[in-house]
Amino acid sequence: MGDFKSIEDPEIVQESRTRKNHGRFVWSHELHQKFLNAIDQLGGNDKAIPKKILADMNVEGLTRLNVATHLQKYRLTLERTTEAQQLNMATRQVPSFIQQGHHQNSSNSANPSESRT
Repeated sequence: MGDFKSIEDPEIVQESRTRKNHGRFVWSHELHQKFLNAIDQLGGNDKAIPKKILADMNVEGLTRLNVATHLQKYRLTLERTTEAQQLNMATRQVPSFIQQGHHQNSSNSANPSESRT
């Protein structure tokens, strides 16, 4: 079969059967890297679809469902990471009046001439 890599190869993927009657597909680092490379070759996250990713990865025994599930989780992770970064950047932006040391409810700023003697 030539260039196919089998999912039975321990370097490619590990399969965990932690629950009865349900095998969970665990993506190894190497397999995930092939997944990312396929997405890049297909033009990015928005253009990549499971069928094309699967064909590009060329891994024997890997199913379209495995790829579709992984793609869904990957996109959710990217979305959450992006949202968290945007929230983090928004909380770092401090209004200029606070950066300059002027506080709206400061007792000293109510009537500055009273504090001078």
